[in-house]
Amino acid sequence: MTGLSESGLSESGLPEPGPPEPGLWVQAAGLLTTVQDLGRFGGLRYGISVCGALEGDHLRLVGAAVGNAVDAAALELSGGPVRLELWQPTWACWLGQGPSSLESGRPERVTHFETTGRGILALAGGIAVPKVQGSRATDLRAGFGGLEGRALRRGDFLRLGPPPPDPVSTSPRWRLSPLRLEGAVRVVRGPEWNLLSLETQRNLEQIIFRVSAQSNRMGLRLESQLLETHFPGEMRSSAVLPGTVQLPPGGRLIVLLQDAGTVGGYPRILSVAAVDLPRLAVMAVGSEFRVQLISSEAAVLALLEREKELRTLLWSIALRRSQGTG
Repeated sequence: MTGLSESGLSESGLPEPGPPEPGLWVQAAGLLTTVQDLGRFGGLRYGISVCGALEGDHLRLVGAAVGNAVDAAALELSGGPVRLELWQPTWACWLGQGPSSLESGRPERVTHFETTGRGILALAGGIAVPKVQGSRATDLRAGFGGLEGRALRRGDFLRLGPPPPDPVSTSPRWRLSPLRLEGAVRVVRGPEWNLLSLETQRNLEQIIFRVSAQSNRMGLRLESQLLETHFPGEMRSSAVLPGTVQLPPGGRLIVLLQDAGTVGGYPRILSVAAVDLPRLAVMAVGSEFRVQLISSEAAVLALLEREKELRTLLWSIALRRSQGTG
């Protein structure tokens, strides 16, 4: 699955002649569009990053809306103009922010898709790229998974898997609502929490953090007042995960995200509760928030409650599809 050169495209942006199987052509790829699923698990001990969609909850919802299996891959868009042409009418569901040719959260049968926003686009059958280490997720840092381990670019062709049974003959009237982050971001104390000064520990929940423009899929860099620590510089490298909050020598926090490495040498002062990480990960540059310290037990309970909510939504989607309700 390689991208075509621009010389192989017609004036419309489509190749001549067309492919025999269902798929889509990329006419504009945006700032960073990648193939993602729920991630690559079990490889951290070997230095293999988790990767996968930053908003895994939303990926599960839009995938279910078009009837895909839970391990189907979708497209994650990070903004900028994206234009896709589908070879044949295909069920699609987009859950994202910004202008789009497809209403956010409503599954529809489409032949093209355009947006300048960011979010998740699921297509019936899923993006049919090979699994690598059990996942189709793109690992940009290591250069594997997805489409040749890279972001999409103009001229790429992506095949779609066999479409699931389609009981819906017309576009449904129902639509998905995005899961939102309400209130402060919940965090738990990290292994090096005690390296923070006592004053910083006491005042942490009052500090306003701002998302920096230097953020990417590896880490969310935060701007705030400098956090005082008893430990200058780096320490011996230790295991890290998506959600680990590191404190570099400059005193500005970094929240590790899906593409982060598996070890790091900065103090791990906090960890973002898994229930809040997906929404934090896609906050727009300049967004501000506070944190709330909670116990590990409370973080687990919150995640279980969110999973219960998700399962209810997924059951409702499956019921609507099976009944062919609009």
